[in-house]
Amino acid sequence: MREMLADASYLTARIRVTLDCPECASPIPVNGMVDQVLCGACQAVVKLHGDLGWKTILRYQKGEGCMEHKVLVNSQLCLAMDYFLAFGPRGGKLYRKWRGLLLEVDAQPIGCGECGHRLDADHLAREAMEEGPAVDAFCPACGHAVPIRVPTRQERSRTHAQCVAIVGETALCGDLSEPETDTTVLFSCLGCGAPAKVDATVPRLLRCEFCDATSYLPDALWLRLHPAQRKRPWALILRSTPDIHAKAQRQV
Repeated sequence: MREMLADASYLTARIRVTLDCPECASPIPVNGMVDQVLCGACQAVVKLHGDLGWKTILRYQKGEGCMEHKVLVNSQLCLAMDYFLAFGPRGGKLYRKWRGLLLEVDAQPIGCGECGHRLDADHLAREAMEEGPAVDAFCPACGHAVPIRVPTRQERSRTHAQCVAIVGETALCGDLSEPETDTTVLFSCLGCGAPAKVDATVPRLLRCEFCDATSYLPDALWLRLHPAQRKRPWALILRSTPDIHAKAQRQV
């Protein structure tokens, strides 16, 4: 558990991330700090490492500027959260496009995923620092569980040393190469009308075992079996003190 600073308040850095699929170039929402994402268009599993890793997503590269701070070219690597904290105790906005990546950051409170109630950053920070890895939190308006966790040491190095909690993640987790098979739908062959049970493991070009005709599964059915991830905000909760903001300003 981290020590609570007497003069610290806490600031929400609300984040939205989209990256272009390296297979089909379709935009993929990245709704949390995960290691891989699934393209809703071509079903490719995209690993978030190297040029698509979090060190690239949350860090401005050498030679890249930051328009919000009037930095046209920076010869040094700079964490996005340093640019964010450099705005001061109220935070600010960042809009970064870099080689198929879109990062949007603002200081708006994260909302409950169930009712939209704005969640208090100070309360979430206290929960995370008092309870550590066992942290849980609930919306004070509707009682719905709020996704919250304490960042690992590696995640803190990729986000910022002052990050105390990650909140509101909705990204799919686990082995994305294994599709969910809970939903099964009956489909009729377009050639002979024979019934076929279709689930997420079936290819979109379905060959009938009776007449050998090939049917193309329609969009509505395909999306029901492979629901697309919608872009959703998630947030980092950051410590905020005059010294922290001053240090961030020196970094940028």
